[in-house]
Amino acid sequence: MLSALENLRRDIRRKTETDYIMPIWFPYLPYILILTGIIVMVLGFAAFPDPESAALLIWSFVLIVAGGLINIYVLYKWIKRRNEHFNRTILLYESFRDFLSNLSKKKEKDIGETISLIDRDIREGRLEGTERNAVLWALLPIIPCVGTILLFYIYHFLNKDFVKHYRREVGIIDGFRKGLKALGVEKELPSFSRGYKFPERSTALYIVLYIVTLGLFGLYWIYTLTKDPNEHFKEHALMEDEMLKLLEELE
Repeated sequence: MLSALENLRRDIRRKTETDYIMPIWFPYLPYILILTGIIVMVLGFAAFPDPESAALLIWSFVLIVAGGLINIYVLYKWIKRRNEHFNRTILLYESFRDFLSNLSKKKEKDIGETISLIDRDIREGRLEGTERNAVLWALLPIIPCVGTILLFYIYHFLNKDFVKHYRREVGIIDGFRKGLKALGVEKELPSFSRGYKFPERSTALYIVLYIVTLGLFGLYWIYTLTKDPNEHFKEHALMEDEMLKLLEELE
C-alpha cells in the first residue's frame, strides 16, 4: 500500500514535466514573424534601390525562416505534451488501482468486479492514447501540396484524442469513487468534470469556416488547440492534489 502510494506521488510530481502549459501568444509568433518578413520584403523593394533592398531581402528571409521553424516547434510541443500527458495519467491510474486493491485486502472486502472494470478502462485508455511521433508529425505539414491537409489532420487528432482521453478519465475516476465507497470510505473522491469539460469541436465545420474566412478562422482554431489542453491540465492538477490528499488520509 505504501509502495502504491509512493508511485502515485511520483506520477503526480511528474505533471510539471509532462503537462506543459503553453502561453496563448506563442503559437501566433510564427505568423507574426512571417507576415513581418513579407511586409519588409515588399516595402523594401518599393522604397529602396539596390543595394539597400538586398539587405532588406536578407532580413525578410531570416524572419520568414524563423517563423517557419517556430511553427514546426509549436506543432511538436502540442503533440509531445499530448503523448506525455496520456502516458503519465495511465501510470497514475495504475498506481491508484494498486492502492485501491491493497486497501481492499487490508479491509478484507472484495471489490474485484470494480477493480476489473477499472483495469478494462485503463487498458482501453492505453490503446486510445497510442503515442504519435511528435517530430514526424511536426515536419509533415511542410510537404508541398498535401501539407495543409496534413496540418488539418493534426488539428483534428489533437482535439479528438483529448476528447476520448477526457471521457475515459471520467469513467476511471467514477470507478475509483465507487470502489472507495464500497470500502466504506466516507470522504468522496473529487469529481474530475466539476469545473471543466473538454469541448468536442467539429473538424469539418472548422475547415469550412477556415475556407469561408480565407484562413482567418485558423486564428481561433489555433487558440482552441492551445487553450483546451491548458485548461485540462490545470483541472487535472487540482484533481490530482485532492486525490493524493484523500489517499494520504487513508494510509
